[in-house]
Amino acid sequence: MQPLRQFVAVVFALWVLVTSPTVAAATHIAASGEGVVFVSPDTASIRAQVSAINQNGAIAQKRVSQRMDTMLSALDSFSVVEDSLDTSALSLQPEYRWNRQTEQQVFTGYRVTRTLTFKTDDLEAVGEVLTALTEAGATEISPPQFESSTSGQAQESALEHAVKSATRKLDVLARSAGLSLQSIASIAEVSAISPSSPEALMRTGVSMDDARNNFVIGNLTFRAEVLVKGVAN
Repeated sequence: MQPLRQFVAVVFALWVLVTSPTVAAATHIAASGEGVVFVSPDTASIRAQVSAINQNGAIAQKRVSQRMDTMLSALDSFSVVEDSLDTSALSLQPEYRWNRQTEQQVFTGYRVTRTLTFKTDDLEAVGEVLTALTEAGATEISPPQFESSTSGQAQESALEHAVKSATRKLDVLARSAGLSLQSIASIAEVSAISPSSPEALMRTGVSMDDARNNFVIGNLTFRAEVLVKGVAN
């Protein structure tokens, strides 16, 4: 009786294996996606410096303060974002030159530097602002940094485009292999890419009246890259 029971059990197991539907093995696929969004800037951050050198540090500081007052007066006719104006940065450093004959350092004076930073929301006047600061005595002006009040939404939109792009690629990969995309297993941001500020171009040698028309500002570019993994069968 026992051998008969064992024979029946074996036959039943074989019947289950033969009649059960075959489960296809899952295939894991991955694809990257990139999203790009362009946004017009609405503010510009401007940084200008004025410096002077004198063997008497007090005299150098007085000259710098006078030039800074002139620069601030030049800004009166322009739109400056409230509470963005800052002139607190000040440095005083001794400077030396190398005397080749004596092979010693020679003190040349104290260099005093003050920095002016502010924001303007009148982008059409940026060229005029830079020209006015130069004429007021600024010794160094950094390239304006353009920003947008919608930068957060723009970065999120770039991420959404990146995910959609990667998902489309997964679907193409699956169909090309005769499979069907079943689910998304994981999504990861490959890198956080800071928005690239547009280059503001102004022709040199233009007058104050022409500066408005000779300053061209581009769009801010927001980029996002993601890696999406899916399951197909």
